[in-house]
Amino acid sequence: MGGRVGRFGPTLLGVLGALALAGSLWLKWYHLPRHNVDPSVLPRHVRETLEPRDVNAWDAFRSVKTVLAVAAGAALLSEPLGRFWRSFQTLRMLIGLGTFAIVLRAIVSPPPVPPKAGVAQHGHFVTPSSVEIGAVIALVAAAMIALGAIVTLLRTRPPEQAEA
Repeated sequence: MGGRVGRFGPTLLGVLGALALAGSLWLKWYHLPRHNVDPSVLPRHVRETLEPRDVNAWDAFRSVKTVLAVAAGAALLSEPLGRFWRSFQTLRMLIGLGTFAIVLRAIVSPPPVPPKAGVAQHGHFVTPSSVEIGAVIALVAAAMIALGAIVTLLRTRPPEQAEA
């Protein structure tokens, strides 16, 4: 049984990473702080946007959320194809490394977020005060995708090297 786990370990790592990346998009990514404004002087609909809250990737990003969702899907689909064509393992490795870079940048330099999901009033955006668990899971998931592909690539040799 240990041989099977070792053989399918990188595959399992990649699949779990892709699923975790997709799932992380719905988890909390950032915490938005309370604004330094006296809420009593503002209309009710504006006061609601000033409350501290947590946002997920769908609320925080405009185009990055789509890139991350497509990356998760592509990594998941490239996994079975990589068993037959080595180039798909390379593609999965590049997807994992690229996604890792995107998520790392989102952690190090959080994007400005609309104060209420999908609503930017007069171009007003809020800078998140802290990074939450969703971003960390996405970073680990991207590393899992890349690592699974790298291990598979190192274990398999192209046909021209196997004959030599």
